[in-house]
This record gives sequence, C-alpha cells and structure tokens, in this order.
Amino acid sequence: MTPDRTRAVSAWAVLAAAALVLAAGGPAAAQSAPAGIQLQVDDVQLAWCLDFLVDPALAGHLLPRGWVGIPASGVPGLPMGLTRTFDEDAKYQGWFPGRVCGISARASSIAGAPVLNDKPRKPPTVAWLQIAAKGGTNGSAFVQPMLVTNTFRIRSPLSANSVKLDDMTFEAGPDPDKDQVEDGLVAKFGGASISWRGYLTADTLPGPSADTLRSTYQNGIDKSWGVEIVRTGGTPNLVAGLVGVSGKGDLVAALKASPIRLMGRVQTGGTASVTFIVAR
Repeated sequence: MTPDRTRAVSAWAVLAAAALVLAAGGPAAAQSAPAGIQLQVDDVQLAWCLDFLVDPALAGHLLPRGWVGIPASGVPGLPMGLTRTFDEDAKYQGWFPGRVCGISARASSIAGAPVLNDKPRKPPTVAWLQIAAKGGTNGSAFVQPMLVTNTFRIRSPLSANSVKLDDMTFEAGPDPDKDQVEDGLVAKFGGASISWRGYLTADTLPGPSADTLRSTYQNGIDKSWGVEIVRTGGTPNLVAGLVGVSGKGDLVAALKASPIRLMGRVQTGGTASVTFIVAR
C-alpha cells in the first residue's frame, strides 16, 4: 500500500449549541470541566487527529446501536480538504465525518494518581475513533465507538469506575533503530495500524487558547458515558509527510474507503484533560 500525502488542516469548528463545541475559550474551559473521573495531562507530548469520511455502507459496522450518522453536508466547520472533496463530488456529501485522535503524555495523572512515563517513545496514551452521529442521551453530535489506551495505569482506575477501555500500542518520535531524523507516530488498535512519518513546523498563525470536545463514549449496548476532552495551550504544529493505514477490520475498511485522509495540526506541550461522566 502506498501512503497518502497529507497537509495541515484546521480543526473542526463550532457545530451548533446543542452539540459539539470546538475552540471554547481559554483556561476557564478546563477549570469548568464537569465532575467525573478524569485523566489530567500536565505536559502533552503529542496530540493529533486524522480526519476522514465514513462510507454509510460501512458505518453500520462502526456505529453503536441506536446511533445514526450525520452527513458531511450537514456538519459545518469541517476541514477544507473534506469540504473540497464533497464539493467536487456530490456523492460524498452523504458520507459521515470521522476522526481518529490521540493524546500522549510526558506527565499525567488519573483520579489524582500519577501515571508513570518510563518509555519516552511509548508514552501513556489515550486514543479514540469518533464519528458525527446523533443518538444517546446527552445531546452530543459525536459518538466514540472506540476508546483505547496503551497502559494499565490508565485502564485500571477507569475500569474500577466501570469505564472499559480496549488495548492499543503507540510509538512516537524518530525511530533510532532506522536512523530516522523525521518525526512520526504509529497507533495500533481496532485491527488498524495508523502511521504518520514527516516533519512538524510550529504554526505561527494565532489559534484558540483551548479546544473542547464533548461526545459520547458507547461501549457495547448497556453503557455510555459523556466525555469532555479539553486541550489548553502548547504549540500547534503544521505537519508535512505521509500517512499509512494497514491491517484488517471495520476501521481499516472505513479508512481505506475514504477518498481523503488528512492529518491536522499536531499539539506539542500544553495540558489536556479527559473527563468521563456516566450517562446511563
């Protein structure tokens, strides 16, 4: 498989008051996070997202029962690359916006307990798949059918609070065994291996001081949680390089079927939090 060439794209913008809020203003947003069990990242090593479009014919294998995808044509503020794709070919207007994201930590804690980072190339990480969809009970316009971590130090306390995260593996940075000088990452979960290899360049354009995403994590049929993810400060980096997707399964099929896969701005430094609130 030949990886797709990528370029920087903007974050998804505001999606109606009842749904998703991005670029919610400033440190106060983090301070007002709702009560619940929280992963607090005090020093972000890498925060990234890969945008794509989900074929409705494949979405049924990814969306939890009771959730219906929202067509891209009905989601404002999408990255320019996605909007150009369905502007140029109307058949993609009915496909659903999807994202694979991850946050890795140099220093973090969960429920107040430190999470050790003893392997810099394999930092503690949470990652997720999200799809624009309607359903659930908290009014969010995104569902996360997959939420994963690479360490028991995050998984165990969440599991003790009935939040079940699946396994993943994650590596970040140049590979010293291959004499690489460029940056990169490899995330493996849900049967997929998602990689990016290239260069980061600090974005000099002003951006929001904080990004907030509200969504629903649906694990199986009986459990769902409201999820609030807040990223504050740090350096937004433009990316140049190659994205690769390999493996088997529903996520791989959806990523490969997408007419476009875009790696957006990558955050280094700053803080982040992931808060879980029981929805039912």
